[in-house]
Amino acid sequence: MPYVHDAAGNASIHSATNAASASNSPRRTNPRSSAPTSEFSRVDTLNSPTRGEMNMNEMAVLQNNEVIMGNTDESNFEVKEEILDEVKPEVTELQAEIARLAAPYLDNLSTFQANAENMRAISFMALKMKRSGSAARVDDSEWSRLVLSLYTWANVEMTPEVKEATHVFGILKAIKKPEHNFPEHYQRIATSLFDDFEAINWGAPAPPPPSPRTTTARSSSNNQTATLGSVRTFKPSPNDPIWGDAGIMHHILKIRKVTTTGTGRTSYRIDPAFTSKSPKVYGHNGIAIGTCWPLQITCLRDGVHGHMQAGIHGGSNGAYSILISTGYDDDKDTGDEIWYSDASANRAANETVNASSAGRENLLASINTRNPVRVIRKDTGKWSGAPRKGFRYDGLYRVTGYVEQTRKSGAGKFFIFRLVRCGEQDPIRRDLPTMTMAREFERVGEGF
Repeated sequence: MPYVHDAAGNASIHSATNAASASNSPRRTNPRSSAPTSEFSRVDTLNSPTRGEMNMNEMAVLQNNEVIMGNTDESNFEVKEEILDEVKPEVTELQAEIARLAAPYLDNLSTFQANAENMRAISFMALKMKRSGSAARVDDSEWSRLVLSLYTWANVEMTPEVKEATHVFGILKAIKKPEHNFPEHYQRIATSLFDDFEAINWGAPAPPPPSPRTTTARSSSNNQTATLGSVRTFKPSPNDPIWGDAGIMHHILKIRKVTTTGTGRTSYRIDPAFTSKSPKVYGHNGIAIGTCWPLQITCLRDGVHGHMQAGIHGGSNGAYSILISTGYDDDKDTGDEIWYSDASANRAANETVNASSAGRENLLASINTRNPVRVIRKDTGKWSGAPRKGFRYDGLYRVTGYVEQTRKSGAGKFFIFRLVRCGEQDPIRRDLPTMTMAREFERVGEGF
């Protein structure tokens, strides 16, 4: 019988720590476990819960599952507005983490095979983890190739020739995709390297200055003067009402990539000259309840959520924030209570839950640490009080437990976490964004 487990660990089947240790994750046998513990590389960071007698007053029943609930009294709950000690400048953090990962292999460079072979091996790793939903089937020799590749790319001068010879573009894209189930610290290293190389156009000569046509207020997305294979950055006028310094899209740049086939792709990034607020903070982080944003990248810019795509952002002491959008079939949202499925809910295939997912580990840690979690709702959410447009910050919630669930379309199992809204904070602003704000959000799609 699956149980929901509370912060005190009152459970007779499994707990946050037991769920993690029961996993088939290779963290205990692979070289990652030898790296010093940090926000990137963390091993067994969840505190072991105290076992005790099951309190009959804390029991409830949910969908024929026996559920153990923690005491939801908020009177002794203190919101923590603290920045973790391990938050350091991005470049220093990235380089130090890669060095720690690669250290065990530096005296065994024979494991660094030809680049073409590395590409095949890492692609096979991604395929195995995508199919199995975990890293359990990846052996040490495969991890060694990946780690040494990351270390090499972090210390090489990138050129178009290096990009072509090492297949770095495809490998980094495969690692940073959440559906490939690489550990979070690998995903973040790959994302940081990829963004760094994109910023310098992978070492290619800078493209020619934009023609007058590309510098107008409304740049055409079909500009034929762009060089095939080029990446061009467009910065809006500081006086633009939407994209300018006082607009809702302030300090967001437009990146236009023209592929070798002539098709164009547009993406956005935060202006490197702008100092974003760190999202690695527990608590409100200075964000007022009801604050709204048009795109997820603006949530990242303002420090409310730390990912441009993923729904869970966290560290070893729990999740900092979660983003609620369409969700999965078993998800429920009533405003003050949320049942939130982990990211493996749509692909779970194992008969037992594997706890190698970074987001799942973050939420399990939140049960033990009791750190509050920021909740951001998107307009695609199921709750009737979801924002009419864009994203909205709805306050702090506490993860009180989880229940093990089986996929309706298969035998795979996953966790659904229960979050309860904390007391003594402003109510959810269901009236925001206003119709006027929503129309402004729609203008974002017009570009600049």
